Amino acid sequence: AGKFSVSGEVSCDECTDGYISAAGSELCSICSAGKYVGGPNTCANCPAGSSTSGAPGASGVGDCESCEDGFISQTGDADCSPVPFVSCSEKCNENCDKSCVCNRNCGKYDLSCKTKEAACKLKCGTEKLSCQGRQLRCKADCKLEEIKYKAKILAHKAHAEIKAHQAAQRIQVAEAAARISARLN
Repeated sequence: AGKFSVSGEVSCDECTDGYISAAGSELCSICSAGKYVGGPNTCANCPAGSSTSGAPGASGVGDCESCEDGFISQTGDADCSPVPFVSCSEKCNENCDKSCVCNRNCGKYDLSCKTKEAACKLKCGTEKLSCQGRQLRCKADCKLEEIKYKAKILAHKAHAEIKAHQAAQRIQVAEAAARISARLN
């Protein structure tokens, strides 16, 4: 953190954690989200793959949190972004309408032929139902993955809102402390 001096004062006060001050300044400035105090008068970018979860006022690189699994960020991004969801439903389009040739031109009383024809139709119908069952299972699994993805994004947003609220409270406390300090001097 930097140092600042109230107008007319000889001594300098330390800026609150997460704030910087240019030489000769009367005020401290907060480092914006995605940045941290990198020196007395500089805010540095959080490295790629990390962020401050949308909260300003990071006091050091240790406040840059690694993106959770399924999220990414570029250098200095305020928050991590979800990796785009890729639906898997396209792979659930197995062709279940495969043709089965079961017509054997059986004679009226040829029971052996008619039995083989019925068995062929039964097998063909069973394979079609099995295929349709696989399609339904595949689509259900894909929908479940999509729901998990959306839930993860909602949880991430909730976490970011909590961090932003905590940062806002720290800022209010720091501003109140600065006002009290100015009154005492």
